[in-house]
Amino acid sequence: MFDVQFARSLFPAFEKEPAGSWGFFENAGGSYLPASVLDRYTEFLTDFKVQPYGNNPMARRAGDAMDEGRETLAAMLGVPIDRLTIGPSTTQNLNTLAHGLARLVGPGDEVIVTDQDHEANIGCWVRLCESTGATLRWWHVDPVTGLLDPADLDGVLTDNTAIVAMTHVSNLAAVENPVHMIAKKVHAVQGYFVVDGVSAAPHIWPDVETIGADAYTFSLYKTYAPHLGAMVCSDRLLDTISPQAHFFNAKTPWKRLDAAGPDHAAIGAIVGLGEFFDTLAIHHEIVEGDRTARTRAVSALMRNHETTIAAPLVNLLVDLDIRVIGTADHPDKVANFALAPTAVSAREIVERLEAAKIAAKADHFYAARLAAACGIKRAARISFAHYNTAEEVDRITDVLVAVT
Repeated sequence: MFDVQFARSLFPAFEKEPAGSWGFFENAGGSYLPASVLDRYTEFLTDFKVQPYGNNPMARRAGDAMDEGRETLAAMLGVPIDRLTIGPSTTQNLNTLAHGLARLVGPGDEVIVTDQDHEANIGCWVRLCESTGATLRWWHVDPVTGLLDPADLDGVLTDNTAIVAMTHVSNLAAVENPVHMIAKKVHAVQGYFVVDGVSAAPHIWPDVETIGADAYTFSLYKTYAPHLGAMVCSDRLLDTISPQAHFFNAKTPWKRLDAAGPDHAAIGAIVGLGEFFDTLAIHHEIVEGDRTARTRAVSALMRNHETTIAAPLVNLLVDLDIRVIGTADHPDKVANFALAPTAVSAREIVERLEAAKIAAKADHFYAARLAAACGIKRAARISFAHYNTAEEVDRITDVLVAVT
């Protein structure tokens, strides 16, 4: 059983107000930072916030911290460090990726996007098609559920498909897509497969090798680390893409798509993310030998806790027949619920939740095309993390009963 009180003790925010008494359910927008990450971040900024990789002791410590941060994340993901790009955000990483692929596509080529995605994984490909003359093709959701049918891809996938971009888990529909199966279809026509894992990674730590994407992206600030984006690319993509780095860095694979130079201290603080997962592993007697396996095991424990405490909410949503994008009780649902009720507005639900000290939000959450496809302007999103509690969920269900 997951020890939620121990987990909460690792986050300084919960020892203070207002976070201590509020239930925070806007985790899909960004998570709190544990003390181990904050300590690493603060140490870097306080003791050696200088240009790294110099000969003086401060610069050496800065460079060592950044190297250790990259090594930590690569080990947590189980990927070679050469294939890992760390950028300022997932949006920036995807934009950089699209620029790098521009010379590989042109008239006669096709790029497939979905209207389930966050705009970060749509807009860059729309612009790519506009600038290169490639044809943009859409894989549409079911307007009732907001879900993608994998069979519908067969109607748009052709021998001319150069790129398919899709989400692992939508930040509104919140149902896991079978990306490992889609990867095989895309690669069968020699296309590149790009997966946005931002809303998956907080609940399903990425097994990038099994998924088989040519580029898998997610946001570290939604997985208890600083505001950075991680992107793991295949050797095939890195060997053919046009480098977006300084020319003298282009021969180094992990620098090839580093166009912006992300925050040095934030990279160093990733070490604290590994320490955080290790601390939870030790406390829960998870003894897997390597860091990759430990991280995935802790993530699975987190998700099980989230699913367990969310069960009363799921049952209530079904009983009250409140519309939930992606449906409330889908077997592949992560604990993220976008409510689109008809009796009251999404904003009213959020206001009533806030009166009960539950933090949520009403918005389209950069999935404006999905909201439009489902016939709504916004949804009231209630998104869980492992540090949420059953008592907080009770407050949510009490509000929904009263408001509907």
